[in-house]
Amino acid sequence: MLIFVLFVCSITFFQQWKTDRTMNALKNLVSPEIHGLRDAKKIKIKSSELVPNDIVYISQGERIPADCEVVEASNFYVDEAILTGESELAYKQCKNQCGEVFTLCWNASSFWDIFHLQL
Repeated sequence: MLIFVLFVCSITFFQQWKTDRTMNALKNLVSPEIHGLRDAKKIKIKSSELVPNDIVYISQGERIPADCEVVEASNFYVDEAILTGESELAYKQCKNQCGEVFTLCWNASSFWDIFHLQL
């Protein structure tokens, strides 16, 4: 019985260790800071301090800091391969056409302007 308990405890410990490692890897996917708009000023905001209705600016190659809606964009393509497995870039449109982007994506457009996204 003691051997069985030790076996189960070791499996539990190993699974917890793998989970912690995976969660740390996911945390590293999100950009620590992002350019955002607060009090009518463009400033750097920590991703962990974003709140609903914040406006964030995304440039080419940057990771999306949170689930967002596109408010304004120009030639905005997003690499969603980590979510969908699709190798093609997804074109995102402005909010009135229901464009959404998600945390684990990043902007991969060839041509870009400043993008305004709303959390």
